[in-house]
Amino acid sequence: MPGTDESNQIASHLLIDAGFTRENGAGLAKSCVQSTQGWVSCAVMASHVNLDELDEQIIELLREDARRTLADIASRVNLSSAPVKRRIDRLEQLGVITGYTVSVNHALIGPSIEAFTELRFAGDADIDEILAAVEQIPEIREVFTMAGDPDALLRIRVNDVEHLKAVVNLLRRTGRVTGTKTLMVLDRWER
Repeated sequence: MPGTDESNQIASHLLIDAGFTRENGAGLAKSCVQSTQGWVSCAVMASHVNLDELDEQIIELLREDARRTLADIASRVNLSSAPVKRRIDRLEQLGVITGYTVSVNHALIGPSIEAFTELRFAGDADIDEILAAVEQIPEIREVFTMAGDPDALLRIRVNDVEHLKAVVNLLRRTGRVTGTKTLMVLDRWER
């Protein structure tokens, strides 16, 4: 078959060892690949955490209002405060609950624009490089790295269109960005 030897040569050149290890009970798994050239690429992935109906109810109550008291949550799930506290602590320790935040109505505190910018990077850019390119820009609120095209999707909040233009131009000047596409948000709905 034509090309078979070449394909096998490329495959053996790229990958010599693939492994899978579990981390120390924190609900994380680590997958690593090593090449013949010595580089190692690892990804840390969350393994599934078993939640029961009470855990899910507690999470939903905190999503609705993260400032709920333990007593309020306890009364709504028919438990006392102590077991609710233990469940919340466990959910935080497992990484299911990653933090608490405030939701702000930006229209009431001044003019602002929210936008999403797609980023495309040069072919060999890795995820850490993508994150390093954007982490120093305070207007970037969230980064979603993607499998496929685009390489990353950024959520940006700026004061006006000129400010948005300046942020996008800054991204383009990082040296590794090969393309961008920016979409401005007109309205927002959240579950």
